[in-house]
Amino acid sequence: MTELTVLAEEGPITLGFPDLVRYHGHAALAMLAVTFRAQEAAFGRLCPDGPPRRDAIEVRSGHPGPGVRDAFEMVTRCVTRRVYTVDPELPGPRYNPRGPAVYAFEITVAGRGSQHVAVRPGVLPDEFFDYLAAGAGGNASAEVKLEFAALRRRIADVVLVTDLDQLFECEYGALPAR
Repeated sequence: MTELTVLAEEGPITLGFPDLVRYHGHAALAMLAVTFRAQEAAFGRLCPDGPPRRDAIEVRSGHPGPGVRDAFEMVTRCVTRRVYTVDPELPGPRYNPRGPAVYAFEITVAGRGSQHVAVRPGVLPDEFFDYLAAGAGGNASAEVKLEFAALRRRIADVVLVTDLDQLFECEYGALPAR
């Protein structure tokens, strides 16, 4: 099981995906898992010699969802520290034809630089976006909501065991807004 370690005030804190689920819940498991692994990709590239300081991490996200926000907050406390920005103009893929979200993140570690981490095509299947379009998170039938929940769990399960290079395209350096 993948874990992320950050350096806090009194030493290292190690978090696994189950910790994030306990914090967030089950509503957005797919994006919670994607964002957890995106942080792993960025930290591994920016801090290969050890974990980053939690208070040195800033995030610019192209995706406004609660799973994304909560994954970043749990690991980095960036929302609480007010160094979390949702930027709908962040360069990156826009897989949902019915929504404005950008499936990319810019993760900066002070003194180490930035990683632009973009979700590769196919990580989130078309079916995921079909459920979103059908209102599966809101006013859909109980059956449709259960189907969508099962799909989100399946996506999370796959994301958690897939090689990072198959999940993300990473580029060093902050990218300007479009």
